[in-house]
Amino acid sequence: MADRRSVTLSVGYSDAATMKGCSSWFVRHNSALTIATASVAPVIYLVFIDRYAINSFYNDDWSLIPIVHTALHHHVSLSQLWSQHNESRLFIGNVIIVLFGIFDRFDVRSVIFFSAVTFIGTYAGLLILLRRYLGKQLAPIPVLAVSVIWFSLADVENAFWAFQVSWYLTLFFFVMVLVALLIPDNHRWAWFAVAILLASIASFTTIQGFLCWPIGAICLLWNRCWTSRLRAEVAVWLGAVVVTLAMYLPGYSFGAGEGATCLNPRNCTIAVLLHHPLTAPGFFIALIGNVIPGPPGTATVVHDLARFELVGAALLIAAIFILLQSWRHRASSEHLPLPLLLIVFALLFDLTITIGRGATGISQAVIDNRFIMANLVLVAGIAIYVWSHAPWRSEAVAHSPWQVAVTYLPLVSLAIFLSLQAITATGFGLTNASVISRDRSQEAQLVVYVQGKPVLSFERECQEYLFFLPPKFKFYVRQAVVDQLGEFNPDSHRHFLELGPPPPPSACRPR
Repeated sequence: MADRRSVTLSVGYSDAATMKGCSSWFVRHNSALTIATASVAPVIYLVFIDRYAINSFYNDDWSLIPIVHTALHHHVSLSQLWSQHNESRLFIGNVIIVLFGIFDRFDVRSVIFFSAVTFIGTYAGLLILLRRYLGKQLAPIPVLAVSVIWFSLADVENAFWAFQVSWYLTLFFFVMVLVALLIPDNHRWAWFAVAILLASIASFTTIQGFLCWPIGAICLLWNRCWTSRLRAEVAVWLGAVVVTLAMYLPGYSFGAGEGATCLNPRNCTIAVLLHHPLTAPGFFIALIGNVIPGPPGTATVVHDLARFELVGAALLIAAIFILLQSWRHRASSEHLPLPLLLIVFALLFDLTITIGRGATGISQAVIDNRFIMANLVLVAGIAIYVWSHAPWRSEAVAHSPWQVAVTYLPLVSLAIFLSLQAITATGFGLTNASVISRDRSQEAQLVVYVQGKPVLSFERECQEYLFFLPPKFKFYVRQAVVDQLGEFNPDSHRHFLELGPPPPPSACRPR
C-alpha cells in the first residue's frame, strides 16, 4: 500500500515538474513567440494582397489621373492637390499618388501594397501602445487577438482600392499621434511637437484626420493636474488647431467636392437627417454591426438589417460601458486610456460617415463595405480592455461558482464573438476578393479593348460592365493611354490584350 502511494506521489511530482518546465520554457521564449505570433497576420495579409490585387483603375481611382498627368507633363498643380473630394481635402494622399505616378506610372498594385505596408506600420504602433498600456511584456495570446481583428478580411474593399490610401494614412497618423503623446518619457516638448505635426498632416489627409485633435487633447488632459506646463501644452495644441483650420477652411464647402457620391445631393445634408431622426441612429448602429459582414458576394440591397443593428447595438453598449469605466478608474487601471482612445476615434469616425452618408438609408451602411475600417478599431479597443481586465485564476477561486462564471463572462463572450467574426469575415473576404479580382480584370480588359472606339460606342459598352463610370471617363482614359498609367502600362497593357475582350455582359454577374 505504501509502495502504491509512493508511486502515485512520484507520478504527481513528475507531472507538476513537467508542467513547470513547460511554463518556464514559454516564459524564457516569450519574446520570440510573441514576435512570431505578431508576424503571422501581416505576412498572410501581404500574401492575400499579392494574390488578388490587379493593376486596374476602379471608381475614384480614375479621378486621380489628371493630377498625375499634370505632374508628368507640366508641373505639380497645388490647386489640384488641394482640391476637395467629397468632404475631404486629400492633399497628402494626392502627393503620394503623384509620386507613384512619377516613379512607376501609377501602378495600382504598388499603391495597394503601399497601403498594406502603412497598415502594418500602424499595427506595429498599436502593439507599442498595447505594451505600455498593459505595463508588461506582450504575450502571444493578446497579440494574436489584436492581429486577427486588425487584419480582418471583412475590410476587403479598402484593401484593393488604391484611392483609399488616404484612409490608411489617416489611421497611421492617428496611432502615431498617440505614440508621440503617450510613449516617450523624455524630451516631452520635442515629442509634443511631433504629435502636432502628425495631427496637422492627418488633417490634410482626410476630414477624419481632424479627429486627432480632440483625441490628442484627451491624452494631454487625462488624469493630469492643471499645472503651468499643462496650460502651455493645451494653449499650443489649441493654437495649432486654429492654424490648421485657417489653412483648411478657405474655399471649403461641405458635400460639394468633386466625387460626391449622392445621386441627389439634397438628400445628403444634415437637414435631411434631422427630418428623419430614426435614419441616422439606425445607419450609425448598422455601421458598427457590419464588423460581422453580410453574405459573401456583391449586393445592392440588404434585406436582413436586424442582425447588423443587433450586433451594432451590443458593441455600442460595450463601448459606452468601457468609456464610463475608463473615466471611473482614470487614476488607477486606466491612467493610460488606450481602449477609450481607440473607441472614441472609431465612434467619431462613424459619426462623420453618418453625417455625410446617413440620409442614403440604413442599408447603405452595410453595402458600402469600405466604412468597416473604423469599426475594426472599435472592436480592437473593446478586446484590449476586456483582456487587460480579465481576472486571474487565483482571484476567481475565492468566489462561488456563479461568481466565477459572471467574472469570466466578458472574456468568454469576447472569445466567442472574435471566433464568429474571424470565421465570417474570412469567408466573406476570400469570396469578395475573388469577385473583385475578376471584375477588375474584366474592366481592364474592356477599357484596353474599346479605348480606341468612337465615344458613343465606348461609353455604351463600358456602361454595361463598369460599376462606376465617371462623367469624364473618356477623358481620363485618354490621359491614361498617353501616360501609360495603370492598365495601360506596357506590361499590363500587353497582359490584358492577351486575355482578349471580356465576356458578354450577360455572362457577368450584376454588381
